[in-house]
Amino acid sequence: MHTAPASFGFIAALCILASPATAQEAISDCDWPASLRNIVEPWESHTRTFANGKIRIAHVDTGGEPVCCSSYLAILAPTGSEIELESRQCKLLTDGPEMSGFNWIAFDSITASYDPGLGLLLSVPVERYDFAGDGTTIPATVGIRINQASGEIYTE
Repeated sequence: MHTAPASFGFIAALCILASPATAQEAISDCDWPASLRNIVEPWESHTRTFANGKIRIAHVDTGGEPVCCSSYLAILAPTGSEIELESRQCKLLTDGPEMSGFNWIAFDSITASYDPGLGLLLSVPVERYDFAGDGTTIPATVGIRINQASGEIYTE
């Protein structure tokens, strides 16, 4: 029998508090969800590169825990610092500042466009868990802007 870790109750409570009306995706520093062990298999189907390999994204999933929100997008991109030209930062797309994930990310359907003045724009189709409704999912698209020159990564 599988038992949930002690922190599961706390994380589940955070998920419940994040109703669709208050859900707001966030970009945060990589934490335990971005661990290599959480990249969705097969890796070659759940990672992509952009900008001649300087930007990489990976679909990560924490194994269904918490059940409501275990899917994330890890982003590796240049820092924008002239001092650290070869250094990359690791960021995580979450479904809010509490580090909860999405019900699912449609990784195969992510599209990209580029604006020289703003940088790369990823359009990421996601499914949010509907806590306020009947427990179904709510489709949405999250825009992620990645500016290599400045090192900025943010949602639009």
